[in-house]
Amino acid sequence: ERERREAAVSAALKEAFLDAEGEVIQHEQERLGARAKHEAFIPAGSTALVSLLFSTKATDGSSADGMVICTANVGDCRAVLCRRGTALPLSKDHKASDESERARIYEAG
Repeated sequence: ERERREAAVSAALKEAFLDAEGEVIQHEQERLGARAKHEAFIPAGSTALVSLLFSTKATDGSSADGMVICTANVGDCRAVLCRRGTALPLSKDHKASDESERARIYEAG
């Protein structure tokens, strides 16, 4: 059940980010007019980060309920949670200087 919920939230966030990207691309193509059709790169972009906080019910029969944080980001931005004075990363930066991100960018064209 938990894996199914996590997959559904992940898919919804990915779809929301892709929809927003499509809107930005469409807006920039309209703004640039004919030039946009001939340019491989549209000079616009953004960063975004969303964190969702869910309450959970114990599945082991105990009375312990909890909280789950689901974080998604795109671009050069990050989320950090401070727990008892310790910074815990909730996201991973999407920077071109990161080898795996560079490979993803080149693979995407």
